Amino acid sequence: MNCNQIREQILCAENMGKLQKEVAQHVQACPACRVYQSTVQKMEIQIGQLQVAEPLYSSHIRLKNIEGKLDGRKVFASPLFKFRRFEKERGRQKLSIAVALVAFLFAVVGGLMLIPKPIDRESIAGLRVYKESSINRANSQEKKWHAMVRLAKEARADAIVFAARNDTVHVKLMADYLVELLQKDVEKLISVRELRDQMLDFAIELGRSESEFQRLANLYDYSPEVAESLVRIALASKEAELRLRRALQA
Repeated sequence: MNCNQIREQILCAENMGKLQKEVAQHVQACPACRVYQSTVQKMEIQIGQLQVAEPLYSSHIRLKNIEGKLDGRKVFASPLFKFRRFEKERGRQKLSIAVALVAFLFAVVGGLMLIPKPIDRESIAGLRVYKESSINRANSQEKKWHAMVRLAKEARADAIVFAARNDTVHVKLMADYLVELLQKDVEKLISVRELRDQMLDFAIELGRSESEFQRLANLYDYSPEVAESLVRIALASKEAELRLRRALQA
């Protein structure tokens, strides 16, 4: 189950201490869902502590005031009057609970918006969403460039880790992602003249990256799929380096 499904299970749970095994394991491993569970648990405790305040001029208080003016003599109240008063109090309690539940739901929705969504690193589509949000949040061309360089560094580091685990699926995913990042996204920012110094630094870094991934590919000759993905990253780094140097010379 993903995080949204886990949070639905948390909302539906009758007892926070007795979650399903799969839900409990996910909550232990996911900091965002653990914060969400804690928030829901606190709200449930607060709702349970709500008290229904009696109105200042309820029928019961008016009856007591009349008895006080009659020197403490008891005033007869019909069973029907008591029954109606009981029904009105029950109605007020239900209304208070309904209002509390509405407030709780608004708070939960607000909490969901504030809790950062986990990055989907299992598909190229998820990585694209992460990439676009990271770059588009930047409010200047220079910040967009820095965001793109940071994403490339993260992806290269992840590719090295996956290669060490011989994880062919995720190494290939990182290769696809880096090829796209170093082609399309570098191309979008390559024409910004104010970034010439940053472009030169990144070109030098890409040259080192190309050498490093070629060396790694030679070390993984026993795993052709991993080696192929590492070579693709090396070639994409070299092509991006050459593209940047041509742009600097223009």
